[in-house]
Amino acid sequence: MEKNGAKPIPTDGEVQQLLYRSRAVADKRAAAATTLILSRRFSTPRLLCLRGCDLDPAGQTVMLCLPRRSPEKIPITTLTIIQLFAIRIRNDETKIFTKRSPQSLPLHLLLRGLLQDAGLGRYVVSDFTRWSQRQAPTTLDMVATIATRW
Repeated sequence: MEKNGAKPIPTDGEVQQLLYRSRAVADKRAAAATTLILSRRFSTPRLLCLRGCDLDPAGQTVMLCLPRRSPEKIPITTLTIIQLFAIRIRNDETKIFTKRSPQSLPLHLLLRGLLQDAGLGRYVVSDFTRWSQRQAPTTLDMVATIATRW
């Protein structure tokens, strides 16, 4: 916590650390989840709602269908589509960010471990969502299109 009691917001450098580490992890869900968190302001619960059939690669969008809310079409970049397909998603009702094998971690544990490995263990995923909520659209687009630096 910061001295006024507010939760800390990661710095741009820490965001770059997270991006770099997420793209080096063997579990491809890490890179796709991190890109959506940082570039499209997704939270972990939103990520867990995404299904393979919600992805429209041709239209470069993903349809977010949350309980008791109207579906929301969200634009995504080519890099995000590539990252999602690296997960080997199927175009059906299967959730994109579910465990892929008995050995894989649930998404929340994967992301927690990613933060620890990146030296960012003092943060939680929602701190990075809050970072993205404070950014201009051009910064968000850079996060979603550039490999690791902007």
